[in-house]
Amino acid sequence: MDKRSERILNYLVYHSQVDSRTLMKEFHITRNQLNYSIKKINGWCEGLNFPEVMRTRNGLFYLSPELLAHFKQAKGTEAAANSFYTENDRCNIILLILFSKPSYLSLDHFMIDLQISKNTVLRSLRYLKRHLPNEIELTYSRSHGYDLAGNEWNLRKLLIETVSSLRKLSNGDQLLMKFAEPVSDKIAIFHEILEDAEETLKVKFSDEQVEILPYILAIINYRIANGKVIQESFQINNSMLADTKEYAVASEMFDNWKEIPDQEKLFITLQLLTTNIISGDILTEELSKNLSSIIEDCLTTFEKKACVTLKDKQDLKERMILHMKPAFYRMRYHLNLKMKIEDIQFDPKYDAFKELIREAFQPLQEFIGESIPDEEFLFITLFILSALSEEQKERESYHAVVVCKSGILISQTLNTFLQKIFPEFTFLPPCSLRDFSKIKSKIDVVFSTVHDRTALEKKLIELFQTRDDYPYDQEINHEISLLDVLTLDAVQIIEQVEDYQEAIRLGSRPLLKKGQITSNYIQSMIESHNMDDSYIVLGNEVAIPHSRPEEGVNELAVSLLHVRQGVNFSRSERVHFVFIIAPINQESHINALFEIMSIAEDEHRLRYMRTCSTPQELLNSLKLGEGEEDK
Repeated sequence: MDKRSERILNYLVYHSQVDSRTLMKEFHITRNQLNYSIKKINGWCEGLNFPEVMRTRNGLFYLSPELLAHFKQAKGTEAAANSFYTENDRCNIILLILFSKPSYLSLDHFMIDLQISKNTVLRSLRYLKRHLPNEIELTYSRSHGYDLAGNEWNLRKLLIETVSSLRKLSNGDQLLMKFAEPVSDKIAIFHEILEDAEETLKVKFSDEQVEILPYILAIINYRIANGKVIQESFQINNSMLADTKEYAVASEMFDNWKEIPDQEKLFITLQLLTTNIISGDILTEELSKNLSSIIEDCLTTFEKKACVTLKDKQDLKERMILHMKPAFYRMRYHLNLKMKIEDIQFDPKYDAFKELIREAFQPLQEFIGESIPDEEFLFITLFILSALSEEQKERESYHAVVVCKSGILISQTLNTFLQKIFPEFTFLPPCSLRDFSKIKSKIDVVFSTVHDRTALEKKLIELFQTRDDYPYDQEINHEISLLDVLTLDAVQIIEQVEDYQEAIRLGSRPLLKKGQITSNYIQSMIESHNMDDSYIVLGNEVAIPHSRPEEGVNELAVSLLHVRQGVNFSRSERVHFVFIIAPINQESHINALFEIMSIAEDEHRLRYMRTCSTPQELLNSLKLGEGEEDK
């Protein structure tokens, strides 16, 4: 195996979740060169009877546990491991040393600790200077050596990012213990304090946070003891957080709590308030009450806009409150998540939901008083999608469980999506890694975010290849467009109607005639409409009357009524196009709905539609792309 291929293999050993683009960028090679190296690596693996390096369905490279164990044993010295770190990894280690520096730090300290050359250290320091936040500066003086300059609040935010990044490496715990050596004896103590805090707060922190937070708290404690304290207010009022249970718990973590400045106390409290939670009681504090009311309203608005009914909405609301309480403080005090949202991919059929969810949850953004970052909106979307799954009948064949380290959101979302994909399984409630060993029920399959995805996929493929009576791919991937369900005989043009009730009755007539809906469904649409709450009006021209499937929908269907003179669906909005939507379940109509929303926002398209004189011409107008109407 050539040196480049060996370096790539070394990199893969210590960095999981890597795709081709990352490797090409890291090693400055082309795709052909990468493919050549992977071929070389697999030839080496074959010679030693190890499984080949594989790629998962979403393009990530995967190394088998046998290969990882062999390679780490053969290359496991610290000196060897150091050569596998990326420039970014080395800079994070340097930052960790600087955050917990006991005294003067020179180039020699970094060379000895990292076991790298002087030139490599200098290159890493130059890289670090270029990539530090604008508010922080890497400084050097003969009297004080290397140090970080900036206000302590911003330094703490960088500390949290640094520890989180290092902890994700395969040998993250060893790195943190080694390079934060001045505080290593405090880690176990803070770990015990956090477990006690779970009891006091009646919550279960995510495994990931329980692993990271002791290092952060230990380094904060060390910095406070060395006079590195937060003095700036940063718009935090002591009364905002002092009445929380987390504040009381934080006061028991530090022996010198009374001497710590108020702003320091609040920052430490924020570390508990922003910690992801797996489970817990719904707290009765003022914030939780306000969040409960706002989330309830947002969910109701989403149901109306998306023509769906969320099952177990109370349970969904309680899970969202558990997530949104730490998220509220993250956003309010700009301690936002650092994650690559492009790494989280939705099934294309869910894309139509995202804008509906963003629109429905605008009141939450107004309550927080800050723009909700894309990462946090993504989490809200995942919560909603997890609740849209149809209820599954229990099956006794196989029992499965989702084990996740990242909090209630990801675990519950995975659990719901997997129930849809594998209806043969009876799913136990999702659990954390710490609680996994406590499960006493029979378990046949474990879905986990921890490791070994490819091996799991192989077993599942073998399992389902024996079943030819369930079209998984067809059911999962089929998307229904507007023109799949809107047929010519369901398109009508009329001069005028008396009111919205007549518009709904006339628009529904073709669907009723074909038996796709019942008369009860029509009556339900009329009775549920509120002239003072025009949620079914899109833009200024389109209305989408609908009701729940159980009110009388026999088949997914859509009809279109064009009222030339318009009809009022609210006190102030007069529409010309009425799309009757008859959803058969929670999802199949969503793409059609999203297409209707796009039409409602397209003034050129609507202008052309108003000139159509026949149902055929009106139906054809829906097939036109934007800008083609005027041709």
